[in-house]
Amino acid sequence: MTRPGFIVLLTALLPVLPTAAAEDSETFAEHVLRQLSCKSDPDPTATLLYLNKYKRIQLNAGDRVDSQTCWALKPAFDIRSLSFTHVCASAEDPILVDLFPKLYYRGPGTSPGTELGFVTKASLEQLKTWAAKELGNEGPYRVDNASFQENEREVSCSNLSRM
Repeated sequence: MTRPGFIVLLTALLPVLPTAAAEDSETFAEHVLRQLSCKSDPDPTATLLYLNKYKRIQLNAGDRVDSQTCWALKPAFDIRSLSFTHVCASAEDPILVDLFPKLYYRGPGTSPGTELGFVTKASLEQLKTWAAKELGNEGPYRVDNASFQENEREVSCSNLSRM
């Protein structure tokens, strides 16, 4: 094939060649809302892999305390008009801990269960109002002061809170 023929062929194929997927913030926000609503047990793995894929967290920069890992979201992630600064997760399943050592670890003591939480600088009242609107008025989800980030609040879902 001549060089001009190859260029014509390549130009014709460009529209059908696969391209890297762009971050779809709205679809991801819906996924997070489903996880946090706690209507079923959380599965933080897909959430964390998505955030890593789009460079929103740095896996090696997670803070590990009491079998839970928290990462700074860079930049902060907005979900339905509320900005979140960190994501925290834990996994109870030893297979997940073994397969994803950068996501999960198991410290000594009791298990925190499998949990996914998002941390915000919003006030506790603002977060409670947001959660009631976006996740439902009641639920096994938890809204409280963040465990590891001083002066911040967290909304989370744990399989233990669903029991």
